[in-house]
Amino acid sequence: MTSWTCSSRHVRSATLLVALAGACAAPEAASTTGSPLAPAPPHEPAPEVLYAGCEAVTSGPVCRLRAGATLRLWVGTHAEAALDVRQDDRPLAVTWTPAADGLRAEVPASAGLLTLAAADAAWRWSLQLAPTEPPPAALVEVDARTQAGAYAEALALLAGRLPELRGAALAEGLKARADLEFLLGDLSAALRSYDQAFAAALAEGLLGRAGEVALTATFVCATLRHDLAGARDWLARHESLIDRLPEARLRHDYYAGLVADRAGDVNAAIRRYRAHARVARALGQAHDVAAALSALGVLLGRLGDALAAEAAFAEALALGEQVPAGERALLLYNAAWTALEARARGEEAPDPEPRFAAAAALFGPEGPRPDRFIAADAQLNLAYAATLRRDADAAAAALARVEVADRRTGRWRLYVAARIDALAGRHAAALRGFTTLAARAREDDDRGLEWSAELGAGDALAAGGDDEAALERYRRAASLHRADVGALAIEHGRERFAAGRDGGAQGLVATLLRLGRAEEAACAARQARAHAFADLAATTRDPAALAAYRDARAGLDAALERTWELPRRRGEAERARLRAQRQALDAGLDAALRGDVQPEAGARAADKLSQETAPSPDSPHRRPTPAAADDLPRETAPSRPLSACPGLRDPAPGELLLVYYPLAERHVGFAVERHGVVAAALSDPDAALDRGAALLGPFDAALARARRVTIVASGRLGREAFHALPWRGAPLVAARPVAYGLDLSRTPGPPRPLARAVQLVPPSNLARAREEADAVRALLGERAVAVVRLRGDEPALAAALTGVDLLHFVGHARGGGWGSALDLGGERSLAARDLLAAPAPAIAVLSGCETGLHDPRSHAGGMSLAHALLLAGADAVIAADDRVDDDLAAELVPAATRAIADGHDPVAALRAAQQQLRDARSDWSRFRVFVP
Repeated sequence: MTSWTCSSRHVRSATLLVALAGACAAPEAASTTGSPLAPAPPHEPAPEVLYAGCEAVTSGPVCRLRAGATLRLWVGTHAEAALDVRQDDRPLAVTWTPAADGLRAEVPASAGLLTLAAADAAWRWSLQLAPTEPPPAALVEVDARTQAGAYAEALALLAGRLPELRGAALAEGLKARADLEFLLGDLSAALRSYDQAFAAALAEGLLGRAGEVALTATFVCATLRHDLAGARDWLARHESLIDRLPEARLRHDYYAGLVADRAGDVNAAIRRYRAHARVARALGQAHDVAAALSALGVLLGRLGDALAAEAAFAEALALGEQVPAGERALLLYNAAWTALEARARGEEAPDPEPRFAAAAALFGPEGPRPDRFIAADAQLNLAYAATLRRDADAAAAALARVEVADRRTGRWRLYVAARIDALAGRHAAALRGFTTLAARAREDDDRGLEWSAELGAGDALAAGGDDEAALERYRRAASLHRADVGALAIEHGRERFAAGRDGGAQGLVATLLRLGRAEEAACAARQARAHAFADLAATTRDPAALAAYRDARAGLDAALERTWELPRRRGEAERARLRAQRQALDAGLDAALRGDVQPEAGARAADKLSQETAPSPDSPHRRPTPAAADDLPRETAPSRPLSACPGLRDPAPGELLLVYYPLAERHVGFAVERHGVVAAALSDPDAALDRGAALLGPFDAALARARRVTIVASGRLGREAFHALPWRGAPLVAARPVAYGLDLSRTPGPPRPLARAVQLVPPSNLARAREEADAVRALLGERAVAVVRLRGDEPALAAALTGVDLLHFVGHARGGGWGSALDLGGERSLAARDLLAAPAPAIAVLSGCETGLHDPRSHAGGMSLAHALLLAGADAVIAADDRVDDDLAAELVPAATRAIADGHDPVAALRAAQQQLRDARSDWSRFRVFVP
């Protein structure tokens, strides 16, 4: 019931004299920039060179090869480069083929000095090759017993022979002892032995062995002992080898990704896995590509990006028999598990059952790689998949074939059994199973399963008619989920994870509606939508850390710009180096944006919030009502005056919040006013002839009372252009100003007079960009507003944008979550993270495509340029929800800006501008006003 990576269960057939860690990432693969024999001129640096195929590496480094082996080379150079390969100064006939922005070749190498040079460049790269050394005679029998699976016998034999070993043989013996202790499950003893083996290998110059030891110990700490401090220590030891052992770089990326993944730093994990895959593709190492893509697919799937996860698995599975059978089996299993999880969240994904069946056969007793643990998991997942398609009989039959192999398997068996009871209508039995499971998961610190158990218990209680008890279980599930979201890194999948594992909040909302407690239900829906962004708001940040980031980023951007003045090859090398530095810098932005909030603090905050939102026992809202959520009338009477919703703002006088929230089968809507809440179940707008009637009709009376409407929509309804929907015979915006709220706790103040504006107008091919910019500058100047125009290449761009009253951007932009950016030309851009990291303008008008693009797979729309500015402190952002025509922007933006300069708030200003264009243009509704 989980994804699988390399562990002691998967290396029982590994030769001990080859790295155990290599079962996850091949020990042969490597990357290095090599060692030029003579210093290259400053304008001709050596390109990146990667190599693979060494059986072992010793000090030098010296690549040791088996007889008849081939060495794979990859050179990061242009396809037309003429490369000369020599062995001891004898030319070798080598065929180069393009691969991953470079050239790749296989060299039939033998002992000697291998050199590589380019005919048109003054650089040379070399690597010493030597035959591999035979294993120490004293360890041959130990290895034979290990291969036969007689680990205890092998360890006893080794204990008698270790005292007679010296030098390199002792280093090998210590490593063999550690590996056997690892395989026998004595992890504490294994780590002590690995520590001794690492020191002995270093003393003998066995750099490859030292690296293997460090990575195996890293894996043990990170994955089996959950000791992140120990894992980081071992990873640092491995990193210390890289200068002397360039081959270690590829493997380091994989294990650095593994540690980052376990630590919750998904940004770093994704970058590391992709770096591993990049080098493996360059070298043609299919099994390494598969390992990296499998880890990446599991991580992306866990973050809710099922499409990207399946793309990673599809690429890996397409490698076919290039990947060994055991690794293909793990790949099948992980792909099936990820698809199963996606289907459990209601997403589109391939049918997981054929892949699980194939994995069960491969890992079964008669398969090529018997493993009772993974075979049991595959059977469990076949049962779980059957419960998702609501086939209790098939699920029970599959569950009966499961052999409980360990505590984790036992927990998941209990979970599936409880789901089967729930499907069969045995709600009391299901409740007992989920309650037992929640306690066991909490004891074993299995938070994901604890969340599933609490949710299942809530569903069982609700199905049995005990809604009050169900509410408590749903609150526990929602609290666990909020704490987990708060601990996630911000840049990859956080918003989709928040929406995809939201069953606790959904159950809470549905149950509160059945009980007639509409205001509490609305509050729960709003909190579920907002919590993925709450800790990114400007009030939580570390200003000094953000200032340091901006300064360092400005310096890197300036250095990057200067590289275009260098000769081509030197410029390419320098840009690659600076891009790597920028990636590392961006990786540190997460903590600065969140003010270094620790996971424990997030958990405490979530628990506090759960307590605050729980009604007291004598609350007047704890009265039962026979109405079910699906039986809600089209509009209910407003309930009692609205009490404050913790962490969120109350509607302003005359403001109507229209909140749209997805439940398991449908959306519900809430009209939240200052004096109360109206709730309604919504018909499917996709099936309705009149989308306006489906989405606005239930709140007709509330709309009639409102002076302004703020849309707070989740999921796919977040992309709906509500301001353009018909209401009482005309678009809604014709009757009421309409804004789209992120639903932060901050309430913007009244509009302030404009004094200082900045126009950001980078070079572009937009025909009317200059016309739009000139028109806005002229009308602002007429109103005594100081306007500064920037091209985007200014060295202190962020400083120039800080604290202005109005920012007007005109140019190309791209949406796409955390990849959203304002294009500034060439290598330059202002990404969402850059906007988050700087104090925001009071008002921004982003005249570019997709500047307010919504992600339908997240509650609050995911990250966008508009959202980044709001989180950084902006009061309002006018932005486009899709691609926009240049003519539309040139006509609409000056009109809206004129109204803002005349003292109107941005919502009213955009409304007036759209009113002028509504009869003339069908795309008049492309721009929206986003507010906190």
